[in-house]
This record gives sequence, C-alpha cells and structure tokens, in this order.
Amino acid sequence: MSDDAESNRGMIIFMGLVVVAIGGGIVWGMRRSSNAREPFAADDYLARAFGDAAARDAQAQLQRLEISRVDPGGRVHTEHDGELRAVFVTPNLRTDGEEPVMLGAPHRAGGQGHTLSVHVHLYEDEGASLEYDVDTSTCSSDCGPSAPGRLGCSVVEVWQRAITRGAPSPALADLELLTTKGTRTWRFTITDRITDGPSREVFATEFPDACR
Repeated sequence: MSDDAESNRGMIIFMGLVVVAIGGGIVWGMRRSSNAREPFAADDYLARAFGDAAARDAQAQLQRLEISRVDPGGRVHTEHDGELRAVFVTPNLRTDGEEPVMLGAPHRAGGQGHTLSVHVHLYEDEGASLEYDVDTSTCSSDCGPSAPGRLGCSVVEVWQRAITRGAPSPALADLELLTTKGTRTWRFTITDRITDGPSREVFATEFPDACR
C-alpha cells in the first residue's frame, strides 16, 4: 500500500469487525485472534491465508508477500517486530448485463476487482496477543500483477536455498515475494540492525519461486 493510501486509512474496531476507511470508501474485514505461541510459523499462516482468499473468491491470486524477522525454521519473531503480510487480488470482470467499458476508461474489462490483505502481527492491547487480520477492498482499475496457484517454495525452503548461497545462520531474515509478468521472485535479505547505529545489509539474494 502506498504512503498516500496509508495516510487516508482509518480503522474502527467494533464487535470483532474491522471497519477501514480508505479514500472515502468503507472496507469490512474480520479481526481474529490466534492462540498460537510466538514466534509463529509463517508457512502455517500462509496456508491459512490461501484458504481464506479462495473461500472469499475462487479467482483470488497472490500478488505480493512480505515476511520480516523470520528464522531458518520459518518462525517469525514478533518480539523483534516480525510480521507477515500477504496481498491477494481478483481480476476485473464485467458482470452479466453490464455495458462494455468505453475506450479510455480506467477499467480493463469493466466491473471491479478485489484486493484481500492478510496481516499477521503482534497486537498491543492490554498485553500483547497475536492477531490475524483480513481486510478486503475493491479496485475499479487494474488490480495489478498476480499469479495463480500456491507457492513454489515454503519459507523454510527459501531459507535453505539462501544458506546454500552463503547466508549466515542462525539469523533473522526479511523475505519479499513479488510478481512480475506472472512470474514470482523471492528476495531474501539479512540486515544487521545495530542498536543506536546504522543498519547494514550483510546478505542478499534473489531466486524464482520454484523449489519443487
């Protein structure tokens, strides 16, 4: 999400529902707590995210994924501000009876697509608890690049591949998965975050999402 979008976003929590205001629109999502212990297993929550996305829309496709402070065992360390964010999108499809979009209009095929964002993080509210948030919104223009199907690499496999390329271990890494022209690429980085000093990237590598 862009800085502008973040600045326009307000959140109200009511009876377990999250009401998010984005640019004047209203988004409803479910805020659900998890009893899982921290650090949490990234691969378990990714499986849950894919399931939720498919349940909301069978055409949902993963667009991007960000996981921070994850160890070689695939555990996200919330005590060091680790979190997981996954964004799914659905294509812009014209519903039956809807008029074709005029040339020049900001629509790919009429209708609206949807964005589904999953966020797993440590929530501070009278004590820390692990939260699993799901927000949905519409995108009237092209929702952006995405790719169908499950991941080709688990988080543990991403770490294993990075180790074979020289990544120091044990360590906490930041992972990012981007989709370009239907192809997913992992970016793996380890940053030395020195207290009261400048952060320093000590290792970085990229490879396709194809471990099996």
